[in-house]
Amino acid sequence: MILSSNEIYFGQSSNGKVILDTLAKGSRKWKKLLRFGEKNNFGWTETADPGSSDYWIGQGSFRISGWNKNDNIVVSFMNKDKGLVFYSKKGSLPNELFQIQSSR
Repeated sequence: MILSSNEIYFGQSSNGKVILDTLAKGSRKWKKLLRFGEKNNFGWTETADPGSSDYWIGQGSFRISGWNKNDNIVVSFMNKDKGLVFYSKKGSLPNELFQIQSSR
């Protein structure tokens, strides 16, 4: 996982509202996200656009999406040959990443 700037953005839907926050480079949550990426390099399957999700983490055109009632996660990004592509995998993102009150 390559993170190209000092902050990545994340959000979650709650009762129809979208809550946004950032993860600061070098923070505990930033490192946890990097470990997630390192542990999940393989096993992704190309899929169709899954639509809106319950939570996401993104930077630029790259996004990881997840659902509260589903054990799939989806990664999407711009591919120079195919345009926007989606890949899915069984699993979930660490819950700690979505605790808005203590995002740093």
